[in-house]
Amino acid sequence: MQELNTSPVLKVYRSSAGSGKTFTLVKEYLSIVFKSTNPFAFKEILAITFTNKAANEMKDRILEVLQALSKKQKSKDDLELLEIYHQQTNIDKLILESKSARILSKILHNYSEFSVFTIDKFTHRLIRSFSRELGLSLNFNVELNEKEFLEFSVQQFLSKIGDHKILTSYLNEFIDQTLKSSVKSNVVNQLSAFQRLLFKGNRDDQLKAIEHLPLEEFSLIRNKLFSELNELESSNEKAAKLCIEKANENGIVDDYFHYKNSRFPRIFELVANRDSYTMKNIQSWQGWLDQGKWIGTVTDKSIIQKFEQIIPFLEKHTIDIINFSKRIVYLKEILKYFTSYSLLNQLVNEIEKQKKL
Repeated sequence: MQELNTSPVLKVYRSSAGSGKTFTLVKEYLSIVFKSTNPFAFKEILAITFTNKAANEMKDRILEVLQALSKKQKSKDDLELLEIYHQQTNIDKLILESKSARILSKILHNYSEFSVFTIDKFTHRLIRSFSRELGLSLNFNVELNEKEFLEFSVQQFLSKIGDHKILTSYLNEFIDQTLKSSVKSNVVNQLSAFQRLLFKGNRDDQLKAIEHLPLEEFSLIRNKLFSELNELESSNEKAAKLCIEKANENGIVDDYFHYKNSRFPRIFELVANRDSYTMKNIQSWQGWLDQGKWIGTVTDKSIIQKFEQIIPFLEKHTIDIINFSKRIVYLKEILKYFTSYSLLNQLVNEIEKQKKL
């Protein structure tokens, strides 16, 4: 925590995450309260935060510190805290102890005037205080149906399809690629499902990496991803079919494999048919490969000999299948949400527009 500016009016602190911002702010807040001769000084202090979580955390910390300082029997941590506030305020420790008890009691009995809250709550209080001057009803309410508002914004955004050439081309291209591939995605449902992200206070941080990219660039990236996916699936299918052909050429049927057709033959069949599988499936495949058990209960020595001869071939291609499959699952997961994420910034602009109406 670094103090950048100190004056009777303003103190500015610069800090990184987890560096003790709340501790420092609580210390500044309580220093003002302790230095005042008025035990109700907290009523004259306004502390504003960005989120409800931060406001509640700061309130809790203030009360915790006051409780710790007011104890007659203090722990080691309490004594260290007392020393910190003694150094900060130059107030005698016994006086700090009695003041803490008195201030804590006053806050708890006048909790509604303990003003630590968010910017929007402060603004709401301000508007309510001047509702008459603003021509508002005394019992006015602020309503925000996020789900309804977001759904309306999504519909307004999607209504531009057909008029907005780039957007229309982008979505048509996406639908065409989705139909040709094994990627399953529903753009409308996904855009609607992003409600939490769009209404989060830290939304801009999450969109920062993509907010300036035009749709044309997203289209290029997506085309590359689909191209890579198609190439990988073709290579994977080829590797699986080679394993099946090699086994057939040598008279190795599924029943000769360890666990028969429930392990390696099943892998080859899944991949050759481009059926769906998950990362959990792939982890199982890797486990079977690591065990190195290929041959099941076979008594015919000639079959065992043939099987042993093709195991290096099967192992090599199974390794390829596992590596290809990992990347395929990864790409499918990206592409499943890619178009929706690429449209997020434009949707945010639509939401901001709706807010101004």
